[in-house]
Amino acid sequence: MYLTSALVKAQFPSLLEAVTATKISEGRVTQWLIDASSLIDSYLGSRYDLPFAAVPPMVTTLAYNFFEYYWQKDVHTPTQTGDEVPWLYKRYGYDLKLLEQLRDGGLALLDSSSLPIQPSTAKLATMQSNHQEVPQLFWQTKETWEQRVDSDYDAEPEF
Repeated sequence: MYLTSALVKAQFPSLLEAVTATKISEGRVTQWLIDASSLIDSYLGSRYDLPFAAVPPMVTTLAYNFFEYYWQKDVHTPTQTGDEVPWLYKRYGYDLKLLEQLRDGGLALLDSSSLPIQPSTAKLATMQSNHQEVPQLFWQTKETWEQRVDSDYDAEPEF
């Protein structure tokens, strides 16, 4: 996890008050921490070797934002319009776009010295598909860039 319970309680005094008053359980706080870290890892894990040797400042910022999103989403009963916390969904969408740009290489992920963190060469060399379980019509290997098509590709399907 990128954050601890003590860090988020220090960052959000109202959270500390709610936990102290037993309005929010420590278990919920832990779950929101796990959810925030898991979301970040699911995006950045396809480009970078995880865990990071030192957590990049941008990742820490995103972890706080996603933690706050999960916390606020849980404690507010959502209305159809989302008027209860109008900033929450807008910032969540913005943060997801940042994660996508970091994952896709559109933004450099910097360490605490403002130096770019190099992505994993093994992960960048791996072709990935969201249709890995679907029978493919074409195959392509990254090393040779050869393509092949099944010999019965044009045959009528049998039902």
